[in-house]
Amino acid sequence: VLKSFLDTAEAEVRSLIALYSEVGRNADSLSQYFGEDPARCPFEQVTQILVVFTKMFNKARDENEQQADAEKKKLEKEALKEQAVANSPARKEGVDALRAQLNIRNQKQAS
Repeated sequence: VLKSFLDTAEAEVRSLIALYSEVGRNADSLSQYFGEDPARCPFEQVTQILVVFTKMFNKARDENEQQADAEKKKLEKEALKEQAVANSPARKEGVDALRAQLNIRNQKQAS
């Protein structure tokens, strides 16, 4: 029973060691990609920087979406307000009065 456990555990430990080495190489590559010295920038620091960046990026994206939505709502509200003013009875009366004045002026010029 112990022999079976030992064989299984050794295989799993070898697998974990290989994975750990691969993660270390990838972390070094990532550090180099961002212009850092892997010897001076440990894996924990690389992952912490990425976590902070991701949080800040998501926050900025959400804020930009909220700002765009607010601007869109503001423009829609202004458009509705302009449409209401254009369709108001007072506006129509003013337009009718201007038309009447133009008609009178045109009639005087034609005479």
